[in-house]
Amino acid sequence: MFSNKVIIVTGGTKGIGKSIVLEFLKRGAEVITVYSRDDSAAEMMKKGLPADQQDKLFFHKGSVNVTNFLRKFFYEIESKFDKLNILINNAGINRDDLFLNMEDSVWDKVVTTNIKSALNTSLLASNLMKKSMEPAYIINVSSISGVFGRAGQANYACSKGAIIGVMRLLAKKFTQDRIFVNTVVPGLVNTEMIMDMPREKIEEIIRATILNRIGETEEVAKVVLSLTSGDFSYVSGTCIKVDGGYLK
Repeated sequence: MFSNKVIIVTGGTKGIGKSIVLEFLKRGAEVITVYSRDDSAAEMMKKGLPADQQDKLFFHKGSVNVTNFLRKFFYEIESKFDKLNILINNAGINRDDLFLNMEDSVWDKVVTTNIKSALNTSLLASNLMKKSMEPAYIINVSSISGVFGRAGQANYACSKGAIIGVMRLLAKKFTQDRIFVNTVVPGLVNTEMIMDMPREKIEEIIRATILNRIGETEEVAKVVLSLTSGDFSYVSGTCIKVDGGYLK
């Protein structure tokens, strides 16, 4: 299904991003993964792949917060592949605290990483996507915190909610270029991000979820693949919640 497709996944060496990368590779895609720090995670990820998939996985280390890095990155992608079919904006961070206790630098770091980088990456990606006659896809990964909010996560919730607004603007902007833009909204998913959450908070969220469990990263990844498969030709500017039926 994704043979000969070129795909970029930001934040693709851990958690949901890693699962998205692995699912695309299984289906024959060439995947470029952007990561910021952890070289060992990238190395272990590649070593764990079959040889034919290793040849289709490419890593770029750098910060998606830095516009000059992104410009150079997309220049290199265009030079190497001359096309881009799918962009997954998955990179994101959280630095939780009560709003009145939060340093300005912490607020700025989360907002820049979670919003500005997704917008810059999408705009630069669209220039390359427009060169192709094929439909292209941009998927932004938000969070249920961006829909309902969560105590102690003012910066994270605001940034993830803003992604939904940005996605709708881009969906309208790119419609004539046959670029479909949607957002996936995961609920509580089994990633490193929940390791520092108090157990009682996790159990509270599980009790408020119809399926009565935490989600797995592969379940989010498969929704992303469905949205970029070409089967959803009448879906753009939409949020798809992958939250097990979370009821605030």
